[in-house]
Amino acid sequence: SRGELVSVRMTLSSPPADAVLKTASLEGRNPFAGAVVANITTDLRRQLRLSQRAQGVVILEIQRGTPASRAGFRPADVIESVNGTSIADVDVMQQVVAEGGRSWRFRLNRGGRTIQQFLRF
Repeated sequence: SRGELVSVRMTLSSPPADAVLKTASLEGRNPFAGAVVANITTDLRRQLRLSQRAQGVVILEIQRGTPASRAGFRPADVIESVNGTSIADVDVMQQVVAEGGRSWRFRLNRGGRTIQQFLRF
């Protein structure tokens, strides 16, 4: 196009919420203390080889000598529910942990296997 002016209209948008990694380091008097959890993103799903159906928060790291390490949690475990509450994201996980309690019933997915456990803490 010689000497012609061409105009292009574009709309820029924010990256999908999925692209931003939201994490939390869990603390307090609970079996999850010492775990770093994250919302499941497309990238994490691929990196950790998580099922497309995996829902919950994924454990990224477990600090040694913490309740989470003693409870047997492992990186790449997906926490699906705690005390009857479905864990949709990091915010819900933090709320459930903040409620505290002496009894903890949870369901997680480890390498495609569902594990349900009850702990007194």
